[in-house]
Amino acid sequence: MVRKILFGLVVASLASFAIAQDPVTERPGQPATATPVAPAGPAAPAAVRIMETPPAAAVRAIPGSCWVGTEELNQNGKLHFGLKKDGTAVMIDAQSAVTGRYVVEGDRVTLTFTNCVYRGVVRDGVMTGDAVVTAGANRGMCWKYQVRFADPFAGASFQGQESLDAFGAVTFRFGTTGEAEMIDAQSRVRGSYAFDVDEITIRFKDCVYVGRLLPNGRIAGTARYTTAQNNTSWTFNVERVK
Repeated sequence: MVRKILFGLVVASLASFAIAQDPVTERPGQPATATPVAPAGPAAPAAVRIMETPPAAAVRAIPGSCWVGTEELNQNGKLHFGLKKDGTAVMIDAQSAVTGRYVVEGDRVTLTFTNCVYRGVVRDGVMTGDAVVTAGANRGMCWKYQVRFADPFAGASFQGQESLDAFGAVTFRFGTTGEAEMIDAQSRVRGSYAFDVDEITIRFKDCVYVGRLLPNGRIAGTARYTTAQNNTSWTFNVERVK
């Protein structure tokens, strides 16, 4: 039940950004509870619990990852980061979704937006650090934040349909360390998956599925055979059942 609720939080955050028609790159409004103070060292405010033990390999691969937690604004308001593999940072807070850029240096991550910067250190799947307003009337205002690595697919199962001839019903089951299983009309096969925030790639021996997590929690996309003898492609659409 906990995992299902947390998955819903991640999906809702990604969906909020996905349906934004014109996402801005500056945080609107003013910080509600922070006060102008000198930047302090990392702290540990309460954070949303996402995974018991995040896979070490997944946490090391910061590009493409999702992070969920809180910040000392808006009464410990929600804070979600999506760190795309192209260097784009998506931040969803208590007010809106904004975009910026990020860089990784070892275990340190810097996220830069139009009027604020977040600097954090990653330890055991948790990013903790400070943020500061860099422009405007509140320039210099600082606060702390903490977010935890979140895999929106780990442990989930999806069922639906694919348009491949002689198939139809299809089920995907995702493990907690990057493994995937597909059950279709003819067999059960094992493979692997990787994600880039809201995009997922599921690979098997002779085919690959590439989809996007939609605002309604479904995954939709296209698939193709990867063998030289067969270049057939088809579509698929599945919904979460676990």
